[in-house]
Amino acid sequence: MGKFSVRAVVAIGSSVSIWLAALLQALQAFGATGRSGSPSPAQEDFRKLSELDFDTLSLYWKWRRSQVGVDIVIDLFIAAGLLGLAYVTLILGRVFRRFKGGETDLPKFMTACFFIGSILPSIQFLQAVGLTTMSANISAWPSLNNATNPFPLQSLHVTTNLVRNASLYLFSLQFVFISVGLILAASMTLQTNELPKRHAHLGAVTGAIGLLVFILEVLTYNAGRDGIVAASAGIALGVFLLAWGVFLMPAWTIWLGVELKRMKAADDSDGTGMSGSPHGSRGVGGRVELVDQQVEDM
Repeated sequence: MGKFSVRAVVAIGSSVSIWLAALLQALQAFGATGRSGSPSPAQEDFRKLSELDFDTLSLYWKWRRSQVGVDIVIDLFIAAGLLGLAYVTLILGRVFRRFKGGETDLPKFMTACFFIGSILPSIQFLQAVGLTTMSANISAWPSLNNATNPFPLQSLHVTTNLVRNASLYLFSLQFVFISVGLILAASMTLQTNELPKRHAHLGAVTGAIGLLVFILEVLTYNAGRDGIVAASAGIALGVFLLAWGVFLMPAWTIWLGVELKRMKAADDSDGTGMSGSPHGSRGVGGRVELVDQQVEDM
């Protein structure tokens, strides 16, 4: 791509995808993505839904059918955005490994955390496409919309929630792995001065918020019939998820792409492969160039 760094393009694309996914989730939560213009009935009457009230279930599944396309697009944006993040952090991990001279395995562990956290949403997307579309189609069957026999619709609702909850811990771990990766990157940045300290601070905050998102997501789905706990955890989850996806994670990723591009530009202008870092006494311009070549050869 010539002088325009591939990693900068990937970082921007990754950030935009994550940002769009978080924005769509926020719009969905406030009812801006449904034909009726209303939020999920689950938010309106959690108690009746947990009691499998037929009228509430009918409204909920009607709303779910209207959200199939939105759900798939959200999962697709998340998967694409985090795969882009894996590429950028792969370069960062190799930069740290060359700077540390192989004296620690932390860069490898950081890269592994980002990679696992980025792969999980892709697997989740493939599973969600089947589960979301099939359950929505089944819910429209006439036999499931007969008020005199609510059992089929109740069975569908319970079964779907069991399947989703069975994979909740696995796929929610994406926040744990990415958060650990962010915190490790912040720690190594402060040790090496290869990136601005403020970028490290942003990464640490983003990692902490990601861990909170994981805890709140698990709490929301395991609140049982306690509507107050579920609603409170759901509101907090929405706020932190919005902050993580719309502001913090995109900002960290774009900033990282810009800084890695700056290292490469400094090396190109110096021509020695040992240009100095603008954030410390030692630089890795030549290392970044070598890393780029190795990544392109993969």
